Amino acid sequence: MIKQKITEYTSHFLVETRLTFTKKEAEAFYLDKNLKRKINAIIHRYKRGNMEKRNYSSLVYRLKDIKDLSSTYICGIVFHVYYNIVYLDRKHIILNKQKAFAEEIKEKIKASIDA
Repeated sequence: MIKQKITEYTSHFLVETRLTFTKKEAEAFYLDKNLKRKINAIIHRYKRGNMEKRNYSSLVYRLKDIKDLSSTYICGIVFHVYYNIVYLDRKHIILNKQKAFAEEIKEKIKASIDA
């Protein structure tokens, strides 16, 4: 599921796109060892295209058990970028770009599951 949000502050604004995985999609990362590398390549391509100082786009992990901190699994991806308030008129372009990258990631995961 893709969720998008814009938060405005006095001198900047935050554009955030969250892509959460279903249980089947999260298990695909363990079945296909190259999938994580492919997804990271897409995230890094997004980061190179948006060379902002505060670009915190990455995979999101979740703990399976609080007692065992090494038991994590991938539960989603977040594109979390701060922009100067001057670019506020371009917010829809930025949202569409993030959504396109999120859909590309979703397609890679779906192709991995089907294979």
